[in-house]
Parts: sequence; structure tokens; C-alpha cells
Amino acid sequence: MPIKGGSGSRFVLVGGGFAGVIFGSSRNILPVVFPHMRSTVQMNYQDLGILTSSYFFSYMIFSFIWGHYSDKIGGGKIVLLGSLICGLMIIGMGFSNHFISAVLFSIAIGIGAGGIRVPMLSVLLKWFKDRKHGLSVSIHSAGEGIQALLVGIIIPLIIAYFSWRFVWWFFGMFSILLFLGLLALLKGSNSNREPKKSRYSEDDLNFFRIIRLPRMFRLSVIYFLQAITRGAFATFIVAYLIQEGISFKVASGAYSLMGLGLIPGTVLSGIASDLLRRIRVLTCLLFIQGISVSFILLIHKILPVYLFVGMVGFCLIGVTTVMATIPSEYFDRKVYGKIMGFLTLVYGIGVTLSPFIGGTLADWSGSLTLTLSVFGAGVSLLAGIIALLTK
Repeated sequence: MPIKGGSGSRFVLVGGGFAGVIFGSSRNILPVVFPHMRSTVQMNYQDLGILTSSYFFSYMIFSFIWGHYSDKIGGGKIVLLGSLICGLMIIGMGFSNHFISAVLFSIAIGIGAGGIRVPMLSVLLKWFKDRKHGLSVSIHSAGEGIQALLVGIIIPLIIAYFSWRFVWWFFGMFSILLFLGLLALLKGSNSNREPKKSRYSEDDLNFFRIIRLPRMFRLSVIYFLQAITRGAFATFIVAYLIQEGISFKVASGAYSLMGLGLIPGTVLSGIASDLLRRIRVLTCLLFIQGISVSFILLIHKILPVYLFVGMVGFCLIGVTTVMATIPSEYFDRKVYGKIMGFLTLVYGIGVTLSPFIGGTLADWSGSLTLTLSVFGAGVSLLAGIIALLTK
């Protein structure tokens, strides 16, 4: 049953933040460190797309699998397992000497990440009342924002004194330390307790029934389009800025600004989703995101670029936060894992295809501008229109 207060709820909230940082480490490092990896491992932008897509493919599949089992054996246990896998495989990425090994480690990191996001959301949504869902999810998502902020600050320092391999080793060890803290927090919270009896049985909501539920198809399309935007922007924004003549240090600083935007984005969007209609909050975020990407492509002065990159970060995490709370309006607590697992599967398909196709398009056109124009600005605005038409 939902928790009103007490040490158990505080343990879950802090644990959710820790899990968010580990989850962020699984996806935020590669786009920033890739310009230094590519010469050693001999990769091009298409290879970057393949690496990112391989991560998101395994993340997509295992989010669906872990989400299904989180309703059966408890989300807390799966979060711990996924966090441990992530930490170890991030360390392993630092030992990559060729493209194939990097792909294999990306797949393994995605498997671990799939055991963090959806099961942790399941734990949070089961523990807290509906009017607190946005706030509790935002704390978890803020962990990812903090990690993205750290990436933009720490990676240039590590690269300056060591090499790109030490980046992976540092964040891998940091993730292992957070895993140990998470282990203590989730055990102290009894996070695997069962919710009250649901009107759905374990087997009622299968794949085909979920897609036929009211609004689910349209929400799935919106999330798919958002995944395309997220995959393209997060993967290529640093490389795009370097392409436009901006130094690596300044470009990685822009990525850090995106991380800084994630923190208020997740908190404010979470609070707004508790106070207003969630679909309307979602609509506003999608339009602001598309417009911000458009301005980044049109304006090449560094200060405006920093501002709009921060706005994109605000919206990227805001959309994810709001989408994570939407199931609480339509479904019972016992099946949150299955619902979020399905939405994450749809999201994963989009975010898997986006970097690969975007990287191929960039190699074909000789520029990342077309990739970000289509997959960044255009797709985001289309998702906003669909959300606007959704009741």
C-alpha cells in the first residue's frame, strides 16, 4: 500500500536518486567520450550510432522483461541486480580495444540499465499516493540529471590528465559504490512489499491487451517520437557543436548544461504533473523542446546555444518524468511494471533506431545538421501536435 511518511519512504526516495545516477552513467558517458575513443578504437559516426543503438536495443528488451518480473518478484531486487551489472560493465568498457568488444559491452550495459529504470519506477509508484507520483519519480530522474552534469565537468578533467579509459573506470567504480548504498537503502525500506489486491490479475494485461487500452496507442506513438529526438540529440549534440567549430571543452560544457537542465526539469515537471492535467504538461514540454532544438541549429553563438541546450535537457527529462506518472491515472499499482515495461519497449525501439539512422544520415550528408533538424526538431514538434490532440 502507499506510504504516507516515515523512514521507509525516505529510504525509497534516496534509493531512487542513487538508482537514477547509476542509470545516467549507463547512457550519458559515450556521447561525450566518443571523440576521444574513435581514434583508438577506429570508429566513425555510424559506429557511434551502432554502439548507442546496441545499448538501447538491449535496454529496450530487458526493460520489458524486468518490468514483467518486477510485478512478480519485487522491483527492489531487480534494481539491485541491474545496478550491479551496470557498474561492472561500465568498468569493462574501459578495456575495449576494438569495435566488437565495445558493442558487446554496450549490450551488457543496456541489460543492466533495463533492470534499473522500470523496476525503480514500479517501486516508487507502488509506494506513494497518486498525488505524490510526480514528485517521487522526479527525484529518481534528478539522479540522471546530476550524473549528466557530472559528466560534462569531470570527463574533460580526466581526459586532460589520463585517457578516455579512465573515464569508464571512474564512473564504473562510482556506480559500484552507489550500488552498495542502494543495497542498504532498499533493504531498509522493505521495497519488495506487495501492493493491495488489484482488479487485474498477473496475466490479465498481456502485450495485445495493453496496446488496445484507451489512449495507449497514441501515448505509445508520442513516446516513440520522443525517443527518436532523445536518441539523436543526446548522441550527436557534442559532435555537432565540434563540427560547428566549438572546442571539445566548450562542447562538453554544453552537455553539462543539458545535465543542469535535467535537474529542475524533472522536479518542476513532476510537480506540475501532480497539479495539472499530465497530457497538457506533456504537450507544452514537447513544443518547447522542438523549438529549442531549432534555435540551436539556427544560432551559433555559444551563450544562446548553452541556454537552449539547457532547455532541451529540461524538456527531455520532463517528458520522461510525466510519461512515467501517466499510468497511475489509468491502472492499478500491481501492474505498473507491465505498463511501464511496454512503454519503455516502445521508447527503446525509437531510441535504438535513431542513433543508427542518424549516424548513417550524417555520414551520407557529411554533416550532423540534417540529422538534428529531422530527428531533433521536426519529430519533437510532431509529437507535440499529437499530444495536443490527445484528450
